[in-house]
Amino acid sequence: MKPLILIIDDSELILQMLTMICEQAGYRVASCPDMAAVAPAIRAEAPALILSDLNLPDLGGRDPVSVLREDPALAHTPIVLISGMDPEELRQKARALGADGSLSKEAGMPGMMSGLPPLIASLIK
Repeated sequence: MKPLILIIDDSELILQMLTMICEQAGYRVASCPDMAAVAPAIRAEAPALILSDLNLPDLGGRDPVSVLREDPALAHTPIVLISGMDPEELRQKARALGADGSLSKEAGMPGMMSGLPPLIASLIK
């Protein structure tokens, strides 16, 4: 069975774009518009990787990495943070928060299409 990737983003456009990229790369996808939708989405199967927006409105300023790591089922799941911030700034922020990788939305569709599949492949064992 193909690995499952969980995508969390409050932008429907970004959810659609990331879903398309992941599915074209051969992965199954579960998508959530906010953190509240995560628990039901992973009830049947824990994901092999999580792609999460850094700034989710329903977190009230908390970072998604610490929130996701609180769930024992996700404690060791690789997390890639996604944001529209400067790529180097995002890389540093992701590292500081304990994420396993980062992807800047600044790269646009072409950059995400070329950068995301190898990043996912490097993190899914």
